[in-house]
Amino acid sequence: MPKQCPSCQQMLDDSASLCPICGAPVGHVDPNPKPANVPLEQTSSIAGEPAPVEPSPPPATSPPPFPPAPGSSLTKPALMAGVVLGVLSAMPYVNICCLLWVAGGGVLAVYFLRTETPGLISSGTGASLGLLTGLFGSLVWLFLEVLVRLVSGPENLDSVRDQFAAIEGLPPEFVEQAMEFLSDPLDPVFLIVSLLTKLILCGILTTLGGVLGAYLFGKSRANQS
Repeated sequence: MPKQCPSCQQMLDDSASLCPICGAPVGHVDPNPKPANVPLEQTSSIAGEPAPVEPSPPPATSPPPFPPAPGSSLTKPALMAGVVLGVLSAMPYVNICCLLWVAGGGVLAVYFLRTETPGLISSGTGASLGLLTGLFGSLVWLFLEVLVRLVSGPENLDSVRDQFAAIEGLPPEFVEQAMEFLSDPLDPVFLIVSLLTKLILCGILTTLGGVLGAYLFGKSRANQS
């Protein structure tokens, strides 16, 4: 009657005293041993089939950051605040407080963003929004300023001459060169210098205003409630 090796579970002849596979003594082995519990992985490998592989769980996906990176979602509030900034800064008499309008443009842009988004607005997003507002505001400001100078004509130049005359110590040659420079609002040099000045001024103040706006309006609506 066949018997089974106690070491490697190989089925042997009843007359065998040693296992030819592993060399274990099998002289006194029960001819009817209990079947060994072989793991499923080993039986699959013995049969020549690959062991089943348990599927790994899908990686946890983190929610996207809110608000998203600067892009189309920031364009609308930045454009709206930039138009307000440019109009107030280019209007006669009102433009006396142009620094206030420029800094307030960044705060206003964050307020406009808050009305459209319920989540947290970080200071970095506020700074990016303020910088974008400064870009739009500079373009609107320059366009309206040139338009106002074309419409007002010599009256505007007379007021500028009076402002130069109120400054003590300015040489007459400098005043005449400045008046010639300002006499043609469509001069390319005037447009470039004016645009660069506005970009630098607005870029700094609206960025700071955006950070301030994030501090004032940046909390999520859930935290506010």
